Amino acid sequence: MTCTVSALAQTGGCIAGLQPDRRPDAAPQVTETARTPEQVERALHGIEKPAPGNVETIAATGNWWVPLRYPGMNAPYDLRGWHHDAQAQAAPSNTASSLR
Repeated sequence: MTCTVSALAQTGGCIAGLQPDRRPDAAPQVTETARTPEQVERALHGIEKPAPGNVETIAATGNWWVPLRYPGMNAPYDLRGWHHDAQAQAAPSNTASSLR
């Protein structure tokens, strides 16, 4: 087993972790990503204007995954009302079908 590991190290093949601070030369380079005003407004759902601190900057970040942009837990922890709006939209259609 030791011979196999040392043989792989000598071949100079692609082994993960040798240069974790650098992207491969052939990797695509993202220079700039802009979010539309509609996307930023959706991310700021349930936050009163003016948004505190750098919340708008965080909502407008590029291709990073930001929990601010997505619904979280259901009530009573749904402080921004993400799930409340979905329930309110679904309620009238359910009520109308039950009255017929």
